[in-house]
Amino acid sequence: MSAIRFARPIKLVGILLVLFLLAAAFGCSPAPATPPSLDGNLSIWYVATTGSDTLNTCHTAQSPCKTIYWAVSHAYNGAVIHIADGVYSEHLWISVKGIKLQGSGPNTILENTGSMTLGGVIRIECPNCYSLVSISDLTIRNGTAEYGGAIYAADVELTMKNVTIQNSTAGSGGGIFITETSTVKLDNVTIEGCTTTYTPAVDGGGGIYNRGTLTITNSTLKNNTAASSGGGLYNLGKVNISASLFEKNTAENFGGGIFNYNPGDLTMTTSTLTKNDGGIAGGGLNNNGGKANVSASTFDNNTAGTGGGIMNMNYALLSIADVTISGNTADYGGGGIANGSADSTLYAASLTIAYNKAPQGGGFYQMGGDHMFINTIFAFNQGGDCNTVGLTGGINIVSDSTCGFTGYGSRYNVDPMLLPLIGNGGPTETHALSPSSVAIDTGTNWLCPLTDQRGAPRGVDGNGDGVPRDDVGAFEFGTSVMSLTLDVPIVTATPGRGIFTFQEPGNCRSGPNIVYPALTSAPIGTAALVEGRNMDGSWYRIQLNGILCWVSAGIGLFDGDPFALPIREAPPTPTPTEVPPVTVVCSDYTNQSSCEAHPECYWQPFADVAGGTCRNK
Repeated sequence: MSAIRFARPIKLVGILLVLFLLAAAFGCSPAPATPPSLDGNLSIWYVATTGSDTLNTCHTAQSPCKTIYWAVSHAYNGAVIHIADGVYSEHLWISVKGIKLQGSGPNTILENTGSMTLGGVIRIECPNCYSLVSISDLTIRNGTAEYGGAIYAADVELTMKNVTIQNSTAGSGGGIFITETSTVKLDNVTIEGCTTTYTPAVDGGGGIYNRGTLTITNSTLKNNTAASSGGGLYNLGKVNISASLFEKNTAENFGGGIFNYNPGDLTMTTSTLTKNDGGIAGGGLNNNGGKANVSASTFDNNTAGTGGGIMNMNYALLSIADVTISGNTADYGGGGIANGSADSTLYAASLTIAYNKAPQGGGFYQMGGDHMFINTIFAFNQGGDCNTVGLTGGINIVSDSTCGFTGYGSRYNVDPMLLPLIGNGGPTETHALSPSSVAIDTGTNWLCPLTDQRGAPRGVDGNGDGVPRDDVGAFEFGTSVMSLTLDVPIVTATPGRGIFTFQEPGNCRSGPNIVYPALTSAPIGTAALVEGRNMDGSWYRIQLNGILCWVSAGIGLFDGDPFALPIREAPPTPTPTEVPPVTVVCSDYTNQSSCEAHPECYWQPFADVAGGTCRNK
């Protein structure tokens, strides 16, 4: 009996041994009893939606973690976390001294559908240390928090590059909330569709709320909304902005694009604020008790109750130079700029303020405080170029009889002959000057910048009288950004560089001036290939009706960058046989701008009443 009792265990052991050998033969191995060791000292981590937090090492791309949270919570200082494409629904609290989140591109997506107090998706806060954090090449979206809908940054030096922040909501800082102990640098960052709402914590900043030190470069803030102020940016700290775009941001109270509030210190250059709505005041920028220095930038098509482009108020200081303010609208006053509401100070040099609208002071609305305008163009602003007379400044050009500057050298009831707002070289759009503009070589270099808005040098001899002088306004005629560094050769025609579309019937001439005979002509709507330009971009050489000829830039639209075109040499003598041109009847044009867009016409003002008539030369 005892022999039989031992036979069964021996047989069972044999069966198990056979099964083990078969498993080994087919490459199988038993699952480990415990997860692999995670070595926090290793500096490289990997995360993928197909990974595992408990079964993988997380230190190779073939053995990644499943969640970013797992890697962040186990990594030590200085770790780099590589994140594969995918959607990661989680909340991160980064509390180490240094870490880098490296995504794989815009399809690496971090989101959190829950509601947080600090940082809807990412909270960066090291209570007893100062962090160095880098976030790059990913998208952060759908966060909700009381402070910082997507990101809350405290006690950190945060660098973000190639990042998109979308559709996040907070009481303050719909996209990012930055504390006074933080430094944040944004490079090629897009913040869009973010919102602040009325809550007990509300301050504003649909895109960004900043109390610290902020640098914004090559970035875009668009379609953000603040229930209070600062649709794009609410600044109480120090901010430097360059080569960036603020577009279609909205604030119910102040500052559709930017709200710079005391003690905010704002420096902005080579940037564009367009189509922002500032609610009560300051469609593009509301400088409310803060300090702002703006240069080489464009404010266009912004709206607000007062100060459609810019509002400077409540003991604020604004210095502005080489700036175009065009096509902005205010419901009450200051379509372009409004200054006042307590003792504010405005210094302005070499501006072009044109085509803005308001019931009063379409260009500039003075409410109080100090101001000075030098070397500035005020052109065809509805509601008057200014709302009053006796303003401080000189050497300005004004298209009507308002403003009445107390300094010497200003001219009134003068048309500066501006061309449409387009890209004329440089990072922002400008109004170029027509070749016969009175603004050419009639300005001053006193307190004015050395370059124009595009970065082209000032003080060239634009009118050919042998005396180089600055032009009035933001644009310097007779020079270009390209001419600063390039010696452009005269080359043979290369068609297909862009399309010019006639907006009016016009002649195409043998050279870039009306002294050259017309070779052919075109009706409205004709499209032609552009293969070159003259030095200042005021004429294009096109292919029309089988020939190469020159057309004035002012009578049509070009769909490319004029200063990317090669420069073509004008013929020495106008000898081609002229064919019958389209007859231009100048009296058909009833306003000054459309009249002077035609080289064959000139505008004759009425002597005793406003207006005038268009006549053939």
